[in-house]
Amino acid sequence: MTQMKEKIDIFYFSGTGNTKWVADHLDKRLHAGSIDSRCFAIENLDYDFSEFDSLAQVGLMFPIYSSYTPRLMQEFIRKLPRVNNLPLFIIQTAWLFGGHNAADTGLPLTEKGYKPYLFANVFMPNNLNLPPFGWLPIRNGKQIQGKLKKAEKRISQLSRDIIERKNIEEGKSKLSRYFDRIQRKADLTDLARYYANDSCTGCGWCASNCPAGNIEMKDNRPVFGTSCMFCVRCYNRCPQDAIQSRYNKTTSEGYARYKGPEVE
Repeated sequence: MTQMKEKIDIFYFSGTGNTKWVADHLDKRLHAGSIDSRCFAIENLDYDFSEFDSLAQVGLMFPIYSSYTPRLMQEFIRKLPRVNNLPLFIIQTAWLFGGHNAADTGLPLTEKGYKPYLFANVFMPNNLNLPPFGWLPIRNGKQIQGKLKKAEKRISQLSRDIIERKNIEEGKSKLSRYFDRIQRKADLTDLARYYANDSCTGCGWCASNCPAGNIEMKDNRPVFGTSCMFCVRCYNRCPQDAIQSRYNKTTSEGYARYKGPEVE
């Protein structure tokens, strides 16, 4: 008799491609471990939550922004249905520090009937290089292969932990919680202050791909609203590198842009 595979659905948000890369690699690892897993981007998601009745586990994945979960993922989490002891894992991507945010986000879901058991971080290449953080290194292509290989090893271990439902709670030390509090005092959205320079061709890529719906095209130029999530997608992925950030008297013209883990 054929044994039914365990079903896991993973929901992710990815600003510049790091979390998508991790979700895709985790999905492949889970399939190699005889798990029937599926990945869903939460942007413009069409999903029937009644399918939760057939799941053995559910996963949430997202980048960390100043020790906070991105607003789009927070909104998605609020829409999650009530369940009966459904195991849940959360993996967040970060550059140097992940902290306790994954657990802070997941533990309250016990009130909806979820059983959060794994909270982990995967460290990926830096995607933030704008005033006043112009000193932070941005690397692309061959320069990030070493970090991606380390991430692959981490993902391989996490896939085994998920299959075995191993209890993990990263970032619960006093030092991690202290740095969480420090970072959460910063309002990074105030640093964006985006505008388009003369390199802009009016292609509309930024407006079409903004996950917050914060960009409109007027007279063939992008106009930025007040609901930016600071995902830095438009800033990094503009085809012309035309999106700039202004901080006090400093602009980001000439700053390096992160093109994502898939770009060689």
